[in-house]
Amino acid sequence: MSAELCSSVALQTHRIDELGELIRPSLRGKTDDPMAKNYEVATQIFLNGMKFARSGDYDAAAPLISHAFLLDDQSVEFATALPSDFDISKNIFILDYELLMKLTQHETPGFAVPILSILMTHYLVSTHPTLGQSVIGSAMGAVDYLLRCIESDPGIEDPENSILGGCLNRKKLLRDRSTFHIAMGNRKQAIKDLTKALKIDEFYTDARVFRANIWVG
Repeated sequence: MSAELCSSVALQTHRIDELGELIRPSLRGKTDDPMAKNYEVATQIFLNGMKFARSGDYDAAAPLISHAFLLDDQSVEFATALPSDFDISKNIFILDYELLMKLTQHETPGFAVPILSILMTHYLVSTHPTLGQSVIGSAMGAVDYLLRCIESDPGIEDPENSILGGCLNRKKLLRDRSTFHIAMGNRKQAIKDLTKALKIDEFYTDARVFRANIWVG
């Protein structure tokens, strides 16, 4: 895929500073911890994404939920299934497997769908391993696609860029792919991806710790 096409597609996704009207002012200024701020902002983006998702506006929901996941994956409230007596009207903020499938199958412009494919596998591998195996291939393909786009247009990773504010980057994608390799039993490929991530950013603690755990595991 050409850099021009990748950029054209990516520019249709949302950036945090373009979502100011969706972020509660009360969340701002509570802490100086960048990670805590990321979580607060990501949580509010996710909640607003879920409002759109439950109303059926998948074009608006998918970019918001995917952006929240990239900014801080702990902001996403995921459940494999909701209880039969669950009243969605009283709690619309839980992303269940059925709704996530609808979002990934919807032809939303931009990078949202491949990111949501990664999100789905991220949670299913840890919460429902048998089901997770069936979606790993799709997620691996999504990672490869996004890596090719960044290779064609390195500016996607720039925090000052209008494309997801730099949240979409190679080191995180490689870290995610290493998790999928482990789920498939391929430790060698997982270590290779983590090593690549550390060559991009030698201070990427998450990749360094995960690699060390694989070595001693």
